[in-house]
Amino acid sequence: MDRPEEESVPVLIIGAGPTGLTAAIELARRGIGCRVLDRAKGPREWARATIVHGRTLEIFESLGIAETELERGIRSHGINFFSRGSRVGRMDFSTAGTRYNFELMISEEETEAILRDRLAAEGVEVEWDRSFVDFARDVHGSRCQFQRGDGTLETFGARWMLGCDGYQSATRSLLGETFAGKDYEHEWAVLDCHLEGWPHASDEVAVFFEHDALAFLPLPRDTWRVYFRPTSHTSDLLADVQRGIDQHLPGVVLKNPQETARFKTSNRIVNRYRHGTVFLVGDAAHSCSPIEGHGMNTGIQDAHNLAWKLALVESGVCSDILLDSYDIERRPVANAIRKSGDEAEASQHSQGRDAIAERNAELAGIDRDPQASRHRAEAMCEILATYRDSPVVTGDRAPHPRTPSPGERLPDAGFVIAPDGRTLGLHELCHRPTHTVLCIVRGGLAGDDYQERLRKVEDAAGAAGDLVDACFVVSDQPAPNEAVAAGWFRTEGAMAFAALGVSSEAILVVRPDRFVAFRANSLDADRLGSYLTALRGGRGI
Repeated sequence: MDRPEEESVPVLIIGAGPTGLTAAIELARRGIGCRVLDRAKGPREWARATIVHGRTLEIFESLGIAETELERGIRSHGINFFSRGSRVGRMDFSTAGTRYNFELMISEEETEAILRDRLAAEGVEVEWDRSFVDFARDVHGSRCQFQRGDGTLETFGARWMLGCDGYQSATRSLLGETFAGKDYEHEWAVLDCHLEGWPHASDEVAVFFEHDALAFLPLPRDTWRVYFRPTSHTSDLLADVQRGIDQHLPGVVLKNPQETARFKTSNRIVNRYRHGTVFLVGDAAHSCSPIEGHGMNTGIQDAHNLAWKLALVESGVCSDILLDSYDIERRPVANAIRKSGDEAEASQHSQGRDAIAERNAELAGIDRDPQASRHRAEAMCEILATYRDSPVVTGDRAPHPRTPSPGERLPDAGFVIAPDGRTLGLHELCHRPTHTVLCIVRGGLAGDDYQERLRKVEDAAGAAGDLVDACFVVSDQPAPNEAVAAGWFRTEGAMAFAALGVSSEAILVVRPDRFVAFRANSLDADRLGSYLTALRGGRGI
């Protein structure tokens, strides 16, 4: 590739879907320069992804866009499963351990528009009509070449490059990276429509098995998105979906069908998410069955995981070894979702009386077993992912089940009262671009020794001011003096302590993605300082 005079940017993001936009927002709000380029001529007017899971809404909350998403979408609190004309089971999301204990139904192009607006507020606009055609790497990063729609070429440099360009990723292809796995045999199709005479809950998903399988997802403005299996590669799609409706829902009338499309799906993953200064993110790195709605959500969570780490490295705070944890943490998540999608595909295609009876019994069991029901709901909401095996998390195990050990998500439970009287959730304390230190202290701790230990913890956090944005004390007692009152948050009741698994005292370092990076079941300032020092080198202790 020729090297003309060129511009340079710290981070180049290829692809302006939800994955690329999330990465760009996370970088831009931390002051890291980036450009976002996409081969499309402009924003998509329609996209088939529909579901925003609870974990993604937690991320959107930290970006300040969750309320906008909620205003534009529909909250679906359950999925109803039907077989041979009868409901055989229901997945209830209200049992999931998050305030977003529902599935938000909103078309992907709406989510993209909200993300673009948020990115524009950071001063970054998407550059459309740019096809990624070539790149070369050197000690400075990458030199990238793009072709505009008029055929002209544009070349510029970037220290880091994020391939967020989807299943047909040009980044992955130019890297020569394999995409191992399989294509699913059965084709999918989708359309939007109105339904007259709908007999079931209008705000919940309905899935119908057996022949002419259908899934109905509610959308705003009395619209339904229908996913179904075409009867052949050349069949009339409207006839296919109408036949399914006639079989499963006699009397229901389909009206105003729009956006009819076929698509194929696969189960694949790359060998490496990281290639030096180049990263593959979202669908460019992995693909899964669409049955459970994880594709877009997993990509957004990939981008969020990578971007805050990249910001720390680009700003010189941490070694670039930290970036190796992106693959280590996110690959198991993708593999779990790929496995779950395979199982869901097999379940939908169950044939024969015994196989169907076994599947229906399993679905019926969701209703009868509260523990199993909660586990399934939390898996769907994507709040069960852990990074326990990550090289950048360490510390004491939590003493109680369902309380956070290092590498686990901070529970979205319990409230604290701020010095100004506001009531905040635990998550809200940690909505910061950098790490947050929480000192948790419970009644009976007093005296000079206690005050001295708290001061040492605050000093250790303050010495790592480029890593740690804030240090808070969460206690059931009032602040002992005005000097510490600004960072002192009081609880009412024991919910916060129970959620965190603290009976006396603890230190939690919470990452920007609200996973626990470090835990000490005491106010041990030396261990805290050692962890923060190790993190600069891209490792735990």
